[in-house]
Amino acid sequence: MNIVSDVRQARRGPVTSPEAGTHAGIFEFPAEHPIFSGHFPEYPLVPGVYLLQSLWLVLCLGTQSTPVLKSVRTTRFQAQVRPPCTYQAVVKIQTDRQITLVRGEVICAGQKAAEALFELAAPTL
Repeated sequence: MNIVSDVRQARRGPVTSPEAGTHAGIFEFPAEHPIFSGHFPEYPLVPGVYLLQSLWLVLCLGTQSTPVLKSVRTTRFQAQVRPPCTYQAVVKIQTDRQITLVRGEVICAGQKAAEALFELAAPTL
């Protein structure tokens, strides 16, 4: 298994930009995906790192760039994402005092499942 390729393959449709500085993408994992045999066979969950990678992929595709990550300032997991699942990853870019922050949310079944705040190494995209 490879997190980057698994998340790329799970993306459904194009990354959209509903408003300036915001990008969104849809992801789908079927119940028979191999990640669930190890995470966890009796109670399968989409791993948190996959949710974060979904946010990062939306950022890269939405900005058509490969930003450099300085830090993940915060991450909160608020709801379980269980297969079969379809979820939306949304990122919003904010530049403040020479710092570029990316706020991301994963929405599954109308509920916020995860949120993260990334700081990029470069001041702008």
